[in-house]
Amino acid sequence: MSELRLLPAALAAWLVLLLPVPGNLVALAVGAAVAWGLGQRGQAVLIPGVGLATIIRAAVVPAPSTTVTATPRRLSSGQWAVPLGPDTKFFDHLPAGAVKGSHYINGSFAPPTGWSGFAHEVSTSFAQAVTATVGPSSQGLIPGMVLGDTSLQTQAEREMFISTGLSHLSAVSGANISLVTTAAFICMRLLGASPRLQVAGAVAAMAVFVGLVGPEPSVMRASVTGLVGLAAVVASARMQPIHALSLGVIALLMLRPGLAGDFGFALSVAATAGIVVAFPYLYRALAPVRLPDILTRALAVAIAADAATIPIVAAMTGQVSVVAVLANILVAPATAPVTILGLMAVIAAPLGLATPLLHAVEPFTWWIYHVAQWAAGLNVTTVVASPVAVVLAYGWVFRLLRHPRWVLAAAVVGLVVLCVPRGQPARLDTVVAIVSEEQARDVPGVDAYVISSPGPPNARPVRTPGGIPVLYPQRDGPVRVMADGTQRGRFGAR
Repeated sequence: MSELRLLPAALAAWLVLLLPVPGNLVALAVGAAVAWGLGQRGQAVLIPGVGLATIIRAAVVPAPSTTVTATPRRLSSGQWAVPLGPDTKFFDHLPAGAVKGSHYINGSFAPPTGWSGFAHEVSTSFAQAVTATVGPSSQGLIPGMVLGDTSLQTQAEREMFISTGLSHLSAVSGANISLVTTAAFICMRLLGASPRLQVAGAVAAMAVFVGLVGPEPSVMRASVTGLVGLAAVVASARMQPIHALSLGVIALLMLRPGLAGDFGFALSVAATAGIVVAFPYLYRALAPVRLPDILTRALAVAIAADAATIPIVAAMTGQVSVVAVLANILVAPATAPVTILGLMAVIAAPLGLATPLLHAVEPFTWWIYHVAQWAAGLNVTTVVASPVAVVLAYGWVFRLLRHPRWVLAAAVVGLVVLCVPRGQPARLDTVVAIVSEEQARDVPGVDAYVISSPGPPNARPVRTPGGIPVLYPQRDGPVRVMADGTQRGRFGAR
């Protein structure tokens, strides 16, 4: 149980930042009393100690930041969101010079200087090399997967990756940190370096990587966890996964208390915890199916991460992806080559030597893009769900895993159903007519109807006899025609 010794303190640090005063103080007192009653004297001191330290840290108001901490992005409303430290400013038009690392001074943006200027030059030269070398399906993915830069992705591509559960590929996470540090370890070992120099090389590689990417929440969580693991190696001690994660959560909340209410931070922590806790059980449960070992491992990791994060996604968006596990399994073999070869291309880009490396990366990103495109074109990609519903659904999945062949058969049947063609979808350049329900007729030149009258939800799919889509925004909630032609609203994809 020593692996769990910091878990109550980490949960307390997180909880006190979400509760108002005096509720957070009462929660700490209750936690300490319960620990004392259970005979856990150390926990009775540690829980309120860490909680009070977090509260005091959160009370310290930081000075307003003037540095752009992430690449500005365009919102669906047409505005531009420019992150300034923990805050975000919104502009109708992207101001000149508003790039990651620039400084907001007197209503204008000054170019980035020092390390920020160097990182901007590297990312800019890399983006230019990507644009000039690879095809359209890879241009948005390579900078996103390597440096977390999604500026080359269109809104349609972002929607496609979100609906298929692949948006995490464009956010630097623990997987990227692990690949970077592992590659550095291997290189230092091949050079004959001592164990301590191998660790030093891994730390240096991670520091450079984090400096290039920027201090975004997922990067900070991944880098702190990586440092904890490296510290364990230096001390020649075995750092247990949950203990390392708990220590990382406490450190991050002390560094940036605002992460407590950040969904991205919650998803990162949940995914890591889910893989650590559930992967061994899932791997053993799936072993009787006798799939290839690499596929069994990929399936176990995908289910574990999805089961841990899907309640948070449901609470955040009100809907969940039903193709996320399948899509993540299909792209898993391609992610490591993209990260490693892509980082080598980042180093080579300022020297004009990135072209052969980018050509080597392109087949992997082409595969990932087309898996996402295929999954987004299935009959159903997302469904409306509450956190309680998805927890119950995954509870049944774990229960049925005692008979994994049944689950495999159900998955095959479900895949067949998802792949049934759904007819010709509406195009992006549709001619839309806003009419009453009685006026929705097959009229040449009209590609879709939007019904203006309110009423109860209509059965789906809704089309005229000639196949023209009919949308009910006042009945199904907001409905949009996506880039892949699907119609998305309150009830998911049509």
